[in-house]
Amino acid sequence: MDWNDPAARYGKAVYRSLGEGCWVVTVTGDGSLALVKVQPKAEVVLSGPPPVRDYEQLKKQVDDSLGKVTPGEVLRRVISPGR
Repeated sequence: MDWNDPAARYGKAVYRSLGEGCWVVTVTGDGSLALVKVQPKAEVVLSGPPPVRDYEQLKKQVDDSLGKVTPGEVLRRVISPGR
């Protein structure tokens, strides 16, 4: 899946009931999530969870930057978005 492809910007979800067995979430060619039933004796390699990270320093930098934005700058951006 090419995650940088503009067509993959938005995904779709499908809701349905699942039968018994093992199901895995996969990604289709257009970035949508899909559910695939796995055969009973198939070997499945599952991905672990992403690492938990502390974003306090980044949040502080973002908050500091946002605190420096003036109402005039916001108004100019709304009136002339291309500038």
